[in-house]
Amino acid sequence: MSGGAALADASWSGRTDGLSLLAYGCKVMNLIPFFQQLEANANFRMLVADHIQKQFFDNGPFTVQNATARFTGLENQIYGPTVPESARWGDVLRPSQPYTRNVEWQAEINRILNQYIPQRTAIQDATIIPAITNRMLTNPS
Repeated sequence: MSGGAALADASWSGRTDGLSLLAYGCKVMNLIPFFQQLEANANFRMLVADHIQKQFFDNGPFTVQNATARFTGLENQIYGPTVPESARWGDVLRPSQPYTRNVEWQAEINRILNQYIPQRTAIQDATIIPAITNRMLTNPS
């Protein structure tokens, strides 16, 4: 990547032609062909499979329990300061019915804990992680 810019955050749009990796904070860069070239190396495939195993299984950080604990820890740190912050933004957007920590903010916390985290981390129980791991281990590409 020219100019020394780093890929700070990226999102894959789901296209299969390799043309729509969206990068924020740097130039658009397609990493898929680079990864596909690396897949030809058995050591790389094993390394990726090891990382997937470590992150998504066996008490890794992306298990539901650990992701929930991490989120709850962060939520506990900002619980108190959300009162003055909600007064700052809640009263402006809805003067007759201001947003509050105990209603709207807590509802969003509950949604994240009960829907978002379990759904996002449940990928380990679906077919994608085992399929990727299996492909990385068995595909000599």
